[in-house]
Amino acid sequence: MTSLLSKFLFSSQARKVIIYYSLYCVLFLLFYLALVSTISFFHFLLDHEMGIIENWLNRNTWETLIVSKLLSGLCTVKSLMLNNYHYLSFNDFLKKHMKSPDLKVYVIVLFIVIFLYALLNQFGSELISKEAEFSFSITSYIGSVLFYLIDIFVLFYALAHAQLSRKQIIKMAVLIPILFYITTKVALPYVEKYTLFIFLHIITMCILMFRDKSNFSNIVLYCLSVIGPLSIFLGIDLVWDNSYAFYSYPSTVPILGILLIWLTALVYYYRTR
Repeated sequence: MTSLLSKFLFSSQARKVIIYYSLYCVLFLLFYLALVSTISFFHFLLDHEMGIIENWLNRNTWETLIVSKLLSGLCTVKSLMLNNYHYLSFNDFLKKHMKSPDLKVYVIVLFIVIFLYALLNQFGSELISKEAEFSFSITSYIGSVLFYLIDIFVLFYALAHAQLSRKQIIKMAVLIPILFYITTKVALPYVEKYTLFIFLHIITMCILMFRDKSNFSNIVLYCLSVIGPLSIFLGIDLVWDNSYAFYSYPSTVPILGILLIWLTALVYYYRTR
């Protein structure tokens, strides 16, 4: 039975990674629910109105999400360490896998940023500038980066200690974005507007991860240079939309154009040695 599952579905090592990532996703949702419930409870004790509670939760959603992800990530990584003494400690892992980003990752990041800006100006008219609260914009940047980065770190840590065939990698590259999106949708029900970008980001990061399991800096560079700026400048923010962005994202930008930008960048990265 085990050999049959390995042949047609996932190998034992791949199943282990999926189980741990699924555990991480469940823990994240539980921690998030617990934090929101606890915060709401104390507000009720202080006899605050529902509107005040909702406003506080909305203004601090990023902090609540990131704390939940950090706690679930810590629990998952610790669980991996306890179940296998070959796993590196957190510090040793970072020392080994935090190197200078590859030159071709700089290329695809610049390509995406430059051509996306050109596309927005071409088909979305001019970007509409607006005032934004700087402190909330910074929170949006950091929150957006960590929202993806913590997930990928948990996966990267597990995959760095696993040996997977090409077929297994392809299957996981399909499953992981689906699990990520489902978890995100449960935590943030109103993210349909940015579904495309959610999948583009997580798929890109998965490709960077599977292509080079020895360098986590490639993923960090993508998060800091693409995900963060899209949130702070264009308002591609899963929590606050464009409420605290410096520009409004045009609604007339063709989806095909965005897909072609990412596809071209990823094909270049994958085909270039």
